Amino acid sequence: MSLLDVLEMRAYFDLLEQTRDQSNAIPWGSGNYIIRHDLAYTEDFVLVKNIYVTGIPNHVIPDFLEEYFKKFGKIKSIKILNGKQWVCTKGAYIHYVDAEAACRVLRKSHHFLCGGVLEVDCCFSWKQPNADKACRPPISPAKLPHLKDEIDKCQMKSMETTNGLSLLSLDDDCLEIICRGLKPKEQVRFARVCPRLENVFAQYCRRAYKILVLENIIDLTVWEARDFFRFAGEYIEELKGGFHHKFLEEILNYIVKYCPRLVKINLGDTALSQRCYTRFMRRLPQIRELSFNYGYYKDNSILSLQNLKHLESLAICRNEGLTGKFICRLGQITDLCLYDLNGLEPEHLVDICKSLKNLRSLDIRRCERISAQFYRNIENYCQNLEVLKITCPKRSYEHLALLPKLKQLDLVFAVQPQNDIPIIGRLVTHKADQLEVLNIYTKNHLSKSHINLISQLTQLKELSVAYNQVVDDIALQKLCNLKKLEVLTIAGCSDATKDGVLALLEHCPKLREIRTQHCKQITCEFVTEAIDILQARRLKGNQETLKLFAHDTSLTKDSKVFETKKYELALSQSLIKIDLIKAQIGLENFKDIHPPWVDYYTEDELSEEEE
Repeated sequence: MSLLDVLEMRAYFDLLEQTRDQSNAIPWGSGNYIIRHDLAYTEDFVLVKNIYVTGIPNHVIPDFLEEYFKKFGKIKSIKILNGKQWVCTKGAYIHYVDAEAACRVLRKSHHFLCGGVLEVDCCFSWKQPNADKACRPPISPAKLPHLKDEIDKCQMKSMETTNGLSLLSLDDDCLEIICRGLKPKEQVRFARVCPRLENVFAQYCRRAYKILVLENIIDLTVWEARDFFRFAGEYIEELKGGFHHKFLEEILNYIVKYCPRLVKINLGDTALSQRCYTRFMRRLPQIRELSFNYGYYKDNSILSLQNLKHLESLAICRNEGLTGKFICRLGQITDLCLYDLNGLEPEHLVDICKSLKNLRSLDIRRCERISAQFYRNIENYCQNLEVLKITCPKRSYEHLALLPKLKQLDLVFAVQPQNDIPIIGRLVTHKADQLEVLNIYTKNHLSKSHINLISQLTQLKELSVAYNQVVDDIALQKLCNLKKLEVLTIAGCSDATKDGVLALLEHCPKLREIRTQHCKQITCEFVTEAIDILQARRLKGNQETLKLFAHDTSLTKDSKVFETKKYELALSQSLIKIDLIKAQIGLENFKDIHPPWVDYYTEDELSEEEE
């Protein structure tokens, strides 16, 4: 493989895009081909000679089928696929001698035979004759004049410096560096060149594709996706992100076939048909974590998950068709997220909590139909529940504090409470020595008495009290009682100054993350004094790095502290890490607060959150 081969591989995609943009080419339609100059090409730019026909009535004999299609051109072979007994049609592969004949068939918009309407499409690229030519299409300076100078320079340089040596003379480490710089589409063609490059790509996949973001392969053709999972599938353990591909069902089949180690799937807003969803889930018995959003699934779709014997975590969010009827049959579930499941029936939620004996985490935020009976008896339904996230209802919910094993509680007030928040007092009474995480999402409703009560939850490791003006230096002094505190969110608390936060650093030795977005009084002086405290910590054996999220604070405009030697030394010693960019860390639930919190956010940040 020479340097020119690499150049040709890279230029192939330019050629493909140029072909798609030709004015005399039929655009990509429902099929996977284009027509240009009376020739049909697959999406991989492979010449089409093989076509696939469906909708053939079962009573049609092969002679009738051949008689119809041979009028378009000479046929090399026909292979008829018999349909299922309960299906009244069948399919067939037809191989033409000339590509022009296959093109004529594809050009014709409607085909009728013996009372049946036939559907015709080209076969996928790898089922076409000479499909391998798509891997290394002929690229010449005449066809791509913008590459002529680059080709000439590379050819001269190759002759002068490498003395004719090929790219394969490089060791595997160098080849892997080259592979790393390519996009997934180009990596597939890199791996197709020869077995050695395939092995290089496999070694790269072992580290790079344990977690695969599906959006990164959205532009792959079906053939490229097939080969990508053939090369990388063995190492993929997690899939995440929405995936909106023209041939989604075919690509899901390759995921099932080539990804034996796959245990986590987050489909995001991927739109699956009920049939496709059912087939996909039934063929992945090894899955442990499953998540999908914005679906239109019905209750019967949950029955497909009964085959997933190892499923421990299930997240079904923003689904309009589910009532929760059959979730109780998934007895092995330990983590369940039903966020914004507006169709959730109260009686089904009770059945879920009674049946899932091992349930440790439950998210029912924005589930608006939960009954008062559920909250009154929740300690009886959920004996093993450790994590609970709710949107606080208007009715009483203080019984949450009686959950025997509760360690984390997230309270989202979609509508600002009109009265006190008695649950905090109940938590102090029943869970002061047990609760580890308390996140309260409300705007300017916490009072000084609430802060006093929270300071008595001595086992807290994580606390969020963002956007409450009562959180000032006096309140932070009281929170110094939380000796085990590790993560604190006080974003939008404009009265909090450096003095209060420094006091927390001194009295909470395990504090490793502070989220101070939109706190204008977090200044350069805070960073300087914080470094002194962190150095004293380090001498006592504390190796933790303090992460400070300081978007839209005084540090954003006055960055002179970042140029000092003291800060550079602290950075090199991993004492502190300051993030001025991330605005949403710890604040994701505030999108559910009404009225909106627009006074703290710019339009760009709101758009980012909506996405």
